[in-house]
Amino acid sequence: MRRFRKTFSTADVAKEALRRTEWLRAKGIRTPDARPGATPDALTFDHITGSARFDLIATTPMPALLAPLAALHDLPAISVPRFDPLLRIRPRLRANDPGWLTAALSQHGMDELGGTALLHGDFHVGQLIGDDAGVVWLIDLDDLACGPLEADLGNFIAHLATSPEADRGHFAESLVFWRREVLDGWAALGRGYDRVRVDRFLRLALIRRHLKLRATGRPDYGAAIKRSFLAP
Repeated sequence: MRRFRKTFSTADVAKEALRRTEWLRAKGIRTPDARPGATPDALTFDHITGSARFDLIATTPMPALLAPLAALHDLPAISVPRFDPLLRIRPRLRANDPGWLTAALSQHGMDELGGTALLHGDFHVGQLIGDDAGVVWLIDLDDLACGPLEADLGNFIAHLATSPEADRGHFAESLVFWRREVLDGWAALGRGYDRVRVDRFLRLALIRRHLKLRATGRPDYGAAIKRSFLAP
């Protein structure tokens, strides 16, 4: 099988990534095999051949896409940090950001988190691969954390709703559609969730997407997010 190389920020981070991968695979999580790379800060991973990203979304039922995440949530969240919903938001904030953004972060980012699930931490369509046998694999496990399962669901919904490839014609329609699809798919697996928490983490994930897209010069959905979710 072909392999690909991934470089990490330090040798210690690479070592931890290897430990996590080996532990998850031993627990039955479908994630590519990792091995030490040629340098201490690198690992090599099996290259999984198959469908990815929006090709996978178009051809795979939602429960099958969510099943690897559900399996991850079933594992004990040991030796991982507490989930920080503002981790990827803080570095992208500006001093002149509008008041609605500051107010939204103050409201949703400071609430008590709760939850003890083992989270992916950055769950979106780019973190899944469907192989030629129809098995869905989970990848990029660098952000594992302990927290509420709704954080992963909210991030997944937000990414779909703000991706042109998954557009339903209008942002508000996309948001309603993908929220329903993801939560119905989760329920089809026999999984529960708290709707209030889902919406809280969905709002935070939408802000994160807005800031990330803004930083790259792409349409950032800021006005639509304010109008659809965050306006008084």
